[in-house]
Amino acid sequence: MKKFETIQRTMDNGQIVAIPSAIIEGAKPGPTLAIVAAVHGCEFCGVEACIRLYQHLDQQTMAGTLRMAMVANLPAFRARTMYRCPIDGENVGRAYPGTLKGTYSELIAYTIWKEIVGGAEYVLDLHGGDLIEVLTPYIGYNTTGDSALDDKSEAFALAFGAENVEARPLDRDAPKFSFSQAAPLNGKVGLLVEAGSQGRHDEPDVRFHYHGILNVMKHIGILKGEPEHKARTIRILDDFIGVQAEVEGIFYPKVKANDLVDEGQILGEVRDFTGELLQEVTAPARSVVLGVITPLSTFEGAMLFGLGRLREEARVES
Repeated sequence: MKKFETIQRTMDNGQIVAIPSAIIEGAKPGPTLAIVAAVHGCEFCGVEACIRLYQHLDQQTMAGTLRMAMVANLPAFRARTMYRCPIDGENVGRAYPGTLKGTYSELIAYTIWKEIVGGAEYVLDLHGGDLIEVLTPYIGYNTTGDSALDDKSEAFALAFGAENVEARPLDRDAPKFSFSQAAPLNGKVGLLVEAGSQGRHDEPDVRFHYHGILNVMKHIGILKGEPEHKARTIRILDDFIGVQAEVEGIFYPKVKANDLVDEGQILGEVRDFTGELLQEVTAPARSVVLGVITPLSTFEGAMLFGLGRLREEARVES
């Protein structure tokens, strides 16, 4: 069975939450994989990957089920609004568990969990380079202290085929969670996928999502065959470090996404309108540059770089 539908719920004030969704149910029983794309409405590569999956997958060759929230944050997708939902100003990417009677974003999260994610054993949260970001492709999962779940999550992540793999402990005390964090919180395998830049849908980034999804579907047995990987050096990252501006000014990055930087290395500068140096931005640890914020303008507390602290590197053959 292959079916597209727009899931809808109506709020008490009459506003309608609408989530374009799809289900592909294989001819044979098997595990369920849930995919959530575009919780940030201008991160388009995951959306395109979902469209291709719906077009190309043959349910007769599948053992199990694929469920997709193809555009989680439809108001932001339509309005081309980055990071947040334009209706309530909230971050849908940090709205789990949500609620039936809360804000618009909370109802989005509640509906996706109930209709798409809740019955799945595996969850993919697809992201990728909002309007002011240039990223290098990477994936990430959270460890829980449950060795069986952590081992399962690690194997799932490595099956995806990425070079940059982030593994960091789940913060159970956070007030709200992303879908990839909510998954292990509920005993599921969850994976964050990041690929894309500046709201574009460049083909290499779309393929990163698409082929990685096919790989994990093979890994868990929904599709036949083995994951297909190229020989690569895998970088294991054990923390995400957001490097922020300390002052308002003009931002000049000196490194690019996917660069490997050493502790203390200069990443960029913030200057004033006369060119006077206000802040020299340095790396707090040996890290991979996962993302660079691109606008010339910045302000105190604004994100400048996303870094993945490097734990180890390992060469893997195909």
